[in-house]
Amino acid sequence: MRLRKFLLSVILIFIFCTASSALVRYGNVPGRTGLSFRNINYHHSNLTFEVSNKNYRNVTFGGTMIFLDQHNKIVAKAEILPQKIKRRGSRSFKAVFTEGTGADAKSARRLVWDLNQRNN
Repeated sequence: MRLRKFLLSVILIFIFCTASSALVRYGNVPGRTGLSFRNINYHHSNLTFEVSNKNYRNVTFGGTMIFLDQHNKIVAKAEILPQKIKRRGSRSFKAVFTEGTGADAKSARRLVWDLNQRNN
């Protein structure tokens, strides 16, 4: 009986710890063919990540990252200053939170991009 309770508590702890981790780790940038992001590192007041440009032209990348919870409520927003990404290259970005913190963003279930981009 005691072993069952222990195993059940270990399983529940594992489920809750896994559920609280971010599902937003890497992926394509929606609406922008050839752009993808990866290596998101969450900090208290900012986050860093890398964007790859697989296109054959230079791109200016910048805007807002909006992190949503399972009920599609905004838990955090991060602003990205525009920078140029060379063709077939990648660049590291730093975004500053204007709402929420890195812990809030890390617990998000979905990421929505609001990008102010233009091609060069």
